[in-house]
Amino acid sequence: MNIIGSWWFPFFLAAMIFILGGCSKAKDQSIEPYSVIPPDKAVAHYDEAIIVDVRTAEEYKESHLKNAINIPVDEIETRFEEEVTKDKNQKIFLYCKSGVRAINAMEKLKSMGYIKIYSLGGIKDWEASKHTDYIER
Repeated sequence: MNIIGSWWFPFFLAAMIFILGGCSKAKDQSIEPYSVIPPDKAVAHYDEAIIVDVRTAEEYKESHLKNAINIPVDEIETRFEEEVTKDKNQKIFLYCKSGVRAINAMEKLKSMGYIKIYSLGGIKDWEASKHTDYIER
């Protein structure tokens, strides 16, 4: 019996391509420097990065992401290298309340020569995500 000439072979072939194609596509967790990454993607890289909260000290005290260091955006240029890292290749995640200050801080760090910097947007994004366990109060 010729399997390839069978009437069911095209259906079998299509099913195999569908099944194998779905199995081979792992969820892409790569991130591009100088980009905004959502909580679902950030958690895959969370332990590799230094987390920096660029809000005010008062906002930080109310709630912050776990392991976050608080350096307000207006103090990035004067405090970052001494208090966080001088390593320009270190992966750094920045966040604020809504994402605007994080973008401003990212631009400042980029001008200081940092390469692997990312915005996590705002803590509001984390509060609305399934990753609220990353928030400390």
